[in-house]
Amino acid sequence: MGIVSKLLAPFRSTLENDVFKALVELANLSSTTCSMLIRMIESDNKNLVRKISKNERHGDEIRRNVEKLLFEGAFLPQSRPLFFTLAERMDSVIDSIEDCAKIYEAAQQIDEEIKRRVLHILDVTKEACDCFCDALLSFFRGDERRMQEKIAVINEIEARIDDVKHEVFKSMVRSRDKCFWKEKCMEDFVDSAEEISDKLQDAADTLSVIAASMKV
Repeated sequence: MGIVSKLLAPFRSTLENDVFKALVELANLSSTTCSMLIRMIESDNKNLVRKISKNERHGDEIRRNVEKLLFEGAFLPQSRPLFFTLAERMDSVIDSIEDCAKIYEAAQQIDEEIKRRVLHILDVTKEACDCFCDALLSFFRGDERRMQEKIAVINEIEARIDDVKHEVFKSMVRSRDKCFWKEKCMEDFVDSAEEISDKLQDAADTLSVIAASMKV
C-alpha cells in the first residue's frame, strides 16, 4: 500500500479516497508545473510552454474527475461544494502558471532585471506550492496544527510576493523606456507571475474552511 493509500485509509468510502487522491495529484502537478515554468524562463526554452499546457489540460481532467466523484456521492451534500471549490482553485493555480508561460513565450524581449525579479517571485511561489502539498497531506492525516502552520507560511509568502511586485512596478514607472507595448508586456508578465500565488492562497483558504467545517 502506497503512502497516499495509507493516509486516506481512515475515510469512509472509495469515492472519498478517490477525491483525496485526485487532490493530492493536482497539488503535486501544480508544484511540478511551477518548476517547469522556472526552468523555461531560466533557460529561455520557450518550447517548454507545450509541456506546461499539457499539464494544464491534465489539471482540467483531474478537476472534472473530482466533480464527477462528488456528483456520484463522495462526502455529505453540504461538504461537496467546498471540495469542488478547492479543486477549482487548485486547478486555477496551474491555469495561472500556463498564462505566465504564454506571456513569456509571446514576449519579444523581457528586461533582465524584470526577469530576475519574476524568477525570485516564482522561486518563492514554488516554495508555497510545496507548503500547500504539505498542508493538504496534513489535513488528510488529521494533523490540523501542521496544516495551519503551512497555510500561515503560504500567507506570509504571498505578502512577500506583493512587496516584490510593488518594487518592480516602482522601478518600471521610473524607467526611461516608455515604449507602451514593451511596458505592457512586462507588466502583464509580472502580474501573471504574482497571480499564481494569489490563486494558491485562495486554495489554502478553502482548505482551511473545509477543515473547520468537518469539525462541526
